[in-house]
Amino acid sequence: MLVAISTSSVLLVNKARNDSGLVVHTVEVESQLSTLLLEIRRAESATRAYLLTSAPQFLAEYQAAAANILPAADKLSKLVVDNPVQVENYARLRKAIEQRLGEFTRGIDRIKNNDVATSVTVLRNGSATDAVRTIADAGRDMRAEEDRLFAMRTTNADRTQVLASS
Repeated sequence: MLVAISTSSVLLVNKARNDSGLVVHTVEVESQLSTLLLEIRRAESATRAYLLTSAPQFLAEYQAAAANILPAADKLSKLVVDNPVQVENYARLRKAIEQRLGEFTRGIDRIKNNDVATSVTVLRNGSATDAVRTIADAGRDMRAEEDRLFAMRTTNADRTQVLASS
């Protein structure tokens, strides 16, 4: 009897740790998604500021933000590899990010070549709007999936904690 109780306790404690780890994982995914979306916004803002002013500090801000985007996206990809729904959401997000980064680069290059009018047109055109919309939609879908997982995992972790402490 004592062996059975001890074995059950060990198993429940291990399950509680695992369940708590899944909750932490969900929080990590949400945090990484927020970091990625923030870097995209920083790059977009710096591109617009550079477009308006041609000031070198905005070019430096753009370059710093743009350099962080793909590594942040890669880290997010590694975090969601265990979830087919998130893998699909991430694929949409990644494609739109690459499209948007290309638009930023073309805009910056045109500004450097004193072709501000074309740069403004590139930033305003429909494909830019589509990429922005896709980034927003995929980000929203990823966050909704993580919120769903968070609720489920928190419930499981709480239940396991109660059983383990009993």
